Amino acid sequence: MPTALEVGKEYAIAAIGRAGDTATTGLVVERFTVERGQVITDLTMDLTSLAFDGDKLAEHLREPSIAGYPILFNNIETNGIYTATYPFAKGELSELKAMFDSMYPGESEETFYMFIFSQVEDYCSYNKQSLWMINEQGSYEVLCMARDEAQENYKFGISAIDVVESNYSPVEEIDKYLPSSSSKVLLKNAGKFCMSEYASKMKEYMDSKSTYSFKTSIKDMSKIRSMKK
Repeated sequence: MPTALEVGKEYAIAAIGRAGDTATTGLVVERFTVERGQVITDLTMDLTSLAFDGDKLAEHLREPSIAGYPILFNNIETNGIYTATYPFAKGELSELKAMFDSMYPGESEETFYMFIFSQVEDYCSYNKQSLWMINEQGSYEVLCMARDEAQENYKFGISAIDVVESNYSPVEEIDKYLPSSSSKVLLKNAGKFCMSEYASKMKEYMDSKSTYSFKTSIKDMSKIRSMKK
């Protein structure tokens, strides 16, 4: 079972090859000490969002699976090392924020964003470039989070984009951002929210948070993501 490692503590990994009950190699022991990551107090984050015709982009990238959908593309530049990104239909975030504020007046905006990411974690992009297949055209708000290596400081940002035909970029525009292989780009489906479910989820999240600080909670989310990898 994966466990979080403590900074400054020495650990050892022992391994031996076996064939049934017979050892096939000698015992190998690797010792290491966990070092604290870099703390960045002045985190920066620049989020670029572009809309594309899925059919034309599928041909350009030689990726037939994205044909037939409007496509939302994100590129993130940050001096941090971790990003989480998710697109919301216009109005969803503000509706959720109003609900959150009415239930927990005075609670920080960071806590609200942490709650949002805790709910969409399985659907987030954790790459710095991502393609989203949008089920229907419309206006979207892309929520993004960046952190430093030490998980001490965080930055949130929102980018608004109209994914409509009149706002489609030429497919060649994506070449400015993509790595040499388009297979490195994360392709995901943007989900749909059921607002009626969120009141109970907010209470459950805030009750679980009562014994943890915001930063501890967000570190736990990062650890869960690392375990899944």
